[in-house]
Amino acid sequence: MASSYSSNLKIELMATGENSGTWGTITNTNLGTALEQAVVGYGNPDYTSDANLTISITNSNAAQAARALVLNVTSTFGSLTATRELIVPTTQKQYIVQNNTTGGQSITVKTSAGTGITVPTGRKAHLYVDGTNVIQMFDFVDINGGAIDGTPIGAASASTGSFTTMSLSTALPVLSGGTGVTTSTGTGSVVLNTSPTFVTPILGTPTSATLTNATGLPISTGVAGLGTGVATALAVNIGSAGAPVVFNGALGTPSSGTVTNLTGTASININGTVGATTPTTGAFTTLSATGVTTVQAGTSALPAITTSGDTNTGILFPAADTLGFTTGGTERMRIDSAGSVGIGAAPTSAAKANITSTSAGASTIALSLQNASNTISSETVLDLVANANGTGVRSAQITAINTNGSTGVNMVFKIANGAAPAEAMRISSAGILMHNNTVVNSQSNPNGIQNNSSTVLESFSTSASSSQSLFFTKSANATAGSQTVVTNADELGSIRAYGSDGTAYQQSAQILFKVDGGTPSSTSMPGRITFLTSASGSVIPTERLRIDSAGLTTATGTLKVTTGAAVGNATPSTGGLAFPATAVAVADANTLDDYEEGSWTPVITFTGGNGDTTTAEAVGVYTKIGRLVQIAFNVEFTETTALTNLTITGVPFTAGGTVRTAVGCWVDNMTTLVGSPVAILGTGATTIQLNQTTTGAAATITNLNTGTSSRVRGSLSYSI
Repeated sequence: MASSYSSNLKIELMATGENSGTWGTITNTNLGTALEQAVVGYGNPDYTSDANLTISITNSNAAQAARALVLNVTSTFGSLTATRELIVPTTQKQYIVQNNTTGGQSITVKTSAGTGITVPTGRKAHLYVDGTNVIQMFDFVDINGGAIDGTPIGAASASTGSFTTMSLSTALPVLSGGTGVTTSTGTGSVVLNTSPTFVTPILGTPTSATLTNATGLPISTGVAGLGTGVATALAVNIGSAGAPVVFNGALGTPSSGTVTNLTGTASININGTVGATTPTTGAFTTLSATGVTTVQAGTSALPAITTSGDTNTGILFPAADTLGFTTGGTERMRIDSAGSVGIGAAPTSAAKANITSTSAGASTIALSLQNASNTISSETVLDLVANANGTGVRSAQITAINTNGSTGVNMVFKIANGAAPAEAMRISSAGILMHNNTVVNSQSNPNGIQNNSSTVLESFSTSASSSQSLFFTKSANATAGSQTVVTNADELGSIRAYGSDGTAYQQSAQILFKVDGGTPSSTSMPGRITFLTSASGSVIPTERLRIDSAGLTTATGTLKVTTGAAVGNATPSTGGLAFPATAVAVADANTLDDYEEGSWTPVITFTGGNGDTTTAEAVGVYTKIGRLVQIAFNVEFTETTALTNLTITGVPFTAGGTVRTAVGCWVDNMTTLVGSPVAILGTGATTIQLNQTTTGAAATITNLNTGTSSRVRGSLSYSI
């Protein structure tokens, strides 16, 4: 029967008759290592990272940190950044834990599934694992002497620690820092070492004090700190010369003076009544303040600053650093702490000024710029300035120009780059669009662009998928804005090119976009692109190239490749048709799926093993077109000792089909040949067999026929 281990300390428990000759060693380890470590042992759990740490105890009486009485917890890797857990075994055991980690953080000693105790940094705790949780070792201590935090109890200097609750069996004498009584009345602190001066039964003359309730103290002689003449004035009877003006317990009406601070609800008449229930018709002629005048925040219904008779219109302060304007009890405009302005709604972070309209139905004018002059050529300008420092002109302008003094207006767009804004585009009152002062499109010129400059769609973006786009949209509905699904062959848009014949514009080329088959829907819109050109002697474009929805490209004319083309994933090369490095076989017998050129190394091999074979030259080339392979080879070698048939291995592609391929070849420096040499490539093989043929018979070529500088040259075609 094998040894077992105790459940808590993992001390080896030897079975009867076990460990003959070694039981003493095991017993010494149990006593001198395991038990001694549990009673007085010192373990060093160390955090190796800023994460929770688990220590465990295994079935072994060898030294283990989790068995030690004292756990000196450190973090040699660096500083802990938060309270971390030290997870100990769930066995009944006591620990003295020292938190010597760096970083100033506490550690929580606990079991994996139970609760624990938090030990502050630099402190020690006596803990106990009760088999479920980690708890404090003591909850009651009877101290009759000794020290707390290193300071003796009863010493002249108190320790830095403090008792939460302390009960005395008798009153603590005054000389010992107590009151000498077990109970006391009144509020505030009891003065012990320095007692106030009492002259029984009244208070004496203290060196300093604050009186909250006292009678009989003379104003003129017993109160210090009053201004010159104040004590004297207060001591004068009311109605006598020099007395304050008081009427029925309230301040009277001084003949002159300046009010700097006044509270209360009584009315003050200053050219009218301030604070009265019904103010008089009087008003301040001028109100001046040298400091800050503070008003309430106000609301939309009752703004802080308003006018008489219209109290729901004015200025309010709805939030910190924010100013609002209200009319009719509704906030109309707000300026926030960032300086952004919102009209009709709160400002947004997307714009410095935001104008919002909530009117339903017909469109509402949100912003109107008006020039009241009806003079022809008068302008109303919206100027957009891009530079902040004012050096150089960096602006764009949108200008409305009066063309006939009443309703005719040209819309002109101007841009500037270091100079005064210049016209870039114009929409005339007749709806004609002009670019750089030339007509882009009008009813009199519907077929082309009358402009000697280019139209550029320029995009600036850090996103690889963001660019300018030219959109063509079509609904099969005659009503603008209405949606009806398009059908197969419907034209969706086109790009047309025209050239002038000296009198009019004639069409030269066209790119046409159409729906290509299927049933268009929200998830399917098959398309086709057709390229058309006008032939010499014609002004009607004819289809030349088509790309359908399946990706099939169809050319109706001659297809000419000048810089190279590729099949599949091959890379085009100049002036040729490239096929993939790895052919993609096509079952169609009329489809060419591969073309390849390359070299191979023919290897002289005797079927029974080479003897003294040496090779002076071995050259091979091949061309593969679809399944047809054409190879050529030239080998010069020396062999005199091998006793088997001569072959050439290393053919680049395995022969296919059911018929062996044979072809005559040229040999040199071979002896005793009885017939013509023949190269044979069998089906499913990559080895050429060299034979000699005579009338009605065939024989192999062996080392008996080869010698010094023997040579074989040949070529053959085969299918794979």
